[in-house]
Amino acid sequence: MRTYNLNKVPYGFFCDEAATGYNAYSILKTGNDEFGDSFPVFFYSFGNNRLPLPIYMTVPFVAIFGLNEFSTRLATAFYASLTIPLIFIFLGALFPKKTVTPYFGAMFLAIAPWHVHFSRTAHEYIYLPLFILLGLIFFIHSVRRKKAKYLHLSFINFGVAFYTYYPSYLIVPLTMGLCIMTYFKQFISFGKNALYAFIVFFVVSIPLIAGFINGRALTRWNEGQVSIFSKYKNPSDILFKVTHSYVLHFSPTFLFTKGDIDFPGQFITRHSVRGMGMLYLFELPLILSALSSLVFKGGKSRFFIFGILLIHPFSNAVTSTLNPYAPRSILGSVSWPMISAVGVSFLLETEKYYKKIVMSFLFIGVSLCLYEYLFRYYKEYALYSSDYWGWQYGPREITGYFLNHSKDYDEMFMQGKFNGVDIFFKFYDPENKCANKCFVGGVSEYSSAKKQLFAIDKEELKNIPTELLFTVNKILYYPDNTPAFFIGTISKNNAV
Repeated sequence: MRTYNLNKVPYGFFCDEAATGYNAYSILKTGNDEFGDSFPVFFYSFGNNRLPLPIYMTVPFVAIFGLNEFSTRLATAFYASLTIPLIFIFLGALFPKKTVTPYFGAMFLAIAPWHVHFSRTAHEYIYLPLFILLGLIFFIHSVRRKKAKYLHLSFINFGVAFYTYYPSYLIVPLTMGLCIMTYFKQFISFGKNALYAFIVFFVVSIPLIAGFINGRALTRWNEGQVSIFSKYKNPSDILFKVTHSYVLHFSPTFLFTKGDIDFPGQFITRHSVRGMGMLYLFELPLILSALSSLVFKGGKSRFFIFGILLIHPFSNAVTSTLNPYAPRSILGSVSWPMISAVGVSFLLETEKYYKKIVMSFLFIGVSLCLYEYLFRYYKEYALYSSDYWGWQYGPREITGYFLNHSKDYDEMFMQGKFNGVDIFFKFYDPENKCANKCFVGGVSEYSSAKKQLFAIDKEELKNIPTELLFTVNKILYYPDNTPAFFIGTISKNNAV
């Protein structure tokens, strides 16, 4: 589910993915990022600074498979897949006497639409829950086995999580706070080793702290791109926004019917599959069962799982975005499957005489929902997710055409109809074969004194002045067979 047709679905390749791949390639070849900085902590990209770990963790895959869409996405798919056994290990440590919960937790995560969706693209989102889980596993082992080395490993992984994705700035402290509050007596029993763990955490965090001081760690926030203060000024508005946004992450619309893509007011098609929510419908009764387990059975481990769930909406609630935003609340992609697993465990324990009914319901529910998701993702998703608000198909094909015909033209222009269009020339032409010939631009760059080639969309085609004639060499099509881009030449229209 995470690797099949990885270089083709989703259809297109977003600029952030290209930046991850090219910077990994540049680090591999030169030790520098795309702008010449040697092994940076923060990668400057599209006017902001990106956190380093996803890029460095992509380097081995680019080294093995070369610089291409498959290798770049495979890194994310690989590390995302590692999260599945980590869920199993975590739930096994948390519920040592319950053998069912870890198995169902791993299974539900393996097929989770929220997690699978972001496992198949080269974004940094999926790395945050990976290291959060590593931190949680070692923390639970430390309090269960009373060994300080596990506590130190836990805080190291929490510190490393800071370098994955910007929401970690809030998610990591909240998760650590939850761990300490839930197991406070066990934590303070470590004495000076608890202090050493904080020192280790601080040491790992030093580069990030330096980034806060010099401003590089907060560029998106400081420039008002995501800051809640950019839209909300007085305290009452801020409190309402945080509360309202937080609650919306638990709405049935977001979770079970429309997801991120069709949530009212949403227009980006990259973040989920149309026609279903972020979770499967069969999980609803399991979630209700898990809530019942809190009332009837309680237990520190169950409350701990729900605590992790309650943390995940905060990373979006404190931004300027009101609607639920699946990438920023990515911790929900692993916490909801754990809740569902707790629900299954409670049902099987409580309804001992109805185990066959419960298992039959699960088999049917999982089969039908999984089939629906796979059909919608592989058959339908590409038809509407490749345009500008989706994965922005076109740069690979355009750059490839330019490279094949570079000897025939003085200049070749790719219309800037993509986010961060410059990165695509670097990604698809890493050896810079198209140097001094490939540029970003449209028909306004026309010069009768040069032999030029243009790649433009149909809107730009309509805007060509009547005194000019556009001759089409090639048409690129979206998966739904509508024209995406026209590649051709411009000349004077002698008929005018």
